Order: sequence, then C-alpha cells, then structure tokens
Amino acid sequence: MRHPLHDYSGGGYFITFTTQRRLPLLGRLDTGVFSILPAGEIVLDVWHEIPGRFELVTLDTIQLMPDHAHCILLINSGMDINKEDGKAFLPVVLHWFKGSSAIRIKKLLGWTGKVWGRGYHDRIIRNESELDKFRNYIQTNPFRSTLK
Repeated sequence: MRHPLHDYSGGGYFITFTTQRRLPLLGRLDTGVFSILPAGEIVLDVWHEIPGRFELVTLDTIQLMPDHAHCILLINSGMDINKEDGKAFLPVVLHWFKGSSAIRIKKLLGWTGKVWGRGYHDRIIRNESELDKFRNYIQTNPFRSTLK
C-alpha cells in the first residue's frame, strides 16, 4: 500500500529482496566480510544495467548478502511511479531486474526453479537524513549480521 501523502513523481526507495527459500546463492559471509559468488556477480551486472534500460532511474548503492540484497534506487522527478506508462515505474524496474538476473543465474547454475523469493520490500526515503540512515544500514549490514 502506498503512502497517501507521498509525492510519487520521484525520489528514493530502500529495497530489500530475498532469494527463494533464503538459499545462500549470492555469496558467503565470514566474520563480517562478504565474498561474492558467481550468481552475486550476475546480480551486480544486471544492477548496473538498470540506468541503460530505465533512463529516469539512478543507482545509489547495493549490498549483497548470501540470501538477500539491500539497495537504494533514485527515481528522477517527473515520473509518477504509480502509472505503468513510464519507464521508471518502480515495480516494472524491479520485475525486470529480478527477471533478468534470474534468467542468467538459472543458466549459470543449470536450474529450472525460482531464484528470487516473491515480491520485495520497499520503503520510501523521505529526506536526506533517511537516505544517510539507509546508506549506513546497507554498508554495515555484513558486519552487523556477524554480531547475531
């Protein structure tokens, strides 16, 4: 459900998505250091292709974990992401990202099943303070996960 008072014509989004059944496909985590696996390399490659496919989207940051990823996407002003008539429609961008990376990962691994868990979680970034908070959360996630 979208926030009724938020202007969806652009802005930042903190997004989390998981692998199917939380399988550790993307990398390994050892004492706070993330080591990327080939499937994780594919995810990063597709991530960097987003601006070429969706010109109104700017990439901010991404952090892969073994079974999930956190990222921040910025949608430039002038696009209502609640309408499917624009290239920066957030669900369309994420559907393309997950679909494209899944096709390549399945080919790499010789799989026929699902790579990604259903859907994703997104959070509107309302101001610079929240953007900094989410950036810090993403950057420190590998370290924090070893403290559990």
